[in-house]
Amino acid sequence: NTMLISTPQTTTKIMAELIPGKALAKNVRSSLPAEGQRESFTHDGITIESLNLHHGRQRAPPVENLGFLVTIGKLKVLHVGDTEANIQEFALNNLVKEHIDIALLPYWMLTSRSWANSIDEVIGAKRIVAMHIPNEDAPAAYFDPAPDYESMKALILKRVPNALVLEPGESIRVVNPLPNEQRKPAN
Repeated sequence: NTMLISTPQTTTKIMAELIPGKALAKNVRSSLPAEGQRESFTHDGITIESLNLHHGRQRAPPVENLGFLVTIGKLKVLHVGDTEANIQEFALNNLVKEHIDIALLPYWMLTSRSWANSIDEVIGAKRIVAMHIPNEDAPAAYFDPAPDYESMKALILKRVPNALVLEPGESIRVVNPLPNEQRKPAN
């Protein structure tokens, strides 16, 4: 009963190569709304809104990327994927009005001084979780602008002090977020 929502690039490839006999085709949805627009899906009481957050304008061939705003009960989680959208492009999504509980953001947004200074105004999440941090043994170039793994974590926390940087295998548990009418935007 699981639903897969992804870009047309991805769903086309999955339908052609991975779904034998198209048995699961009814569970696959393509989405690529215009930038600043959303497409909404509901499945088993979960609402998923897809956002077109580009993966970089200079990539050849272009790679489609979606962000997702997922609402489960009273909990709102934002996952931005591998976006390279800038602050102005991101602001088109008007996410700050969503009262997001948790935003999963790639490290390159959290190590950028301009992004770190704009996260509250553009996203306004109560909690930021760093993602896509390279493994400890990754090549040094992967840690740019930091020289290594520990320095990368330190830089994230310097720029976004309330960010959560999980260690490999570590997890968090989210319990009882406030009802929408009691939420306040993040400061």
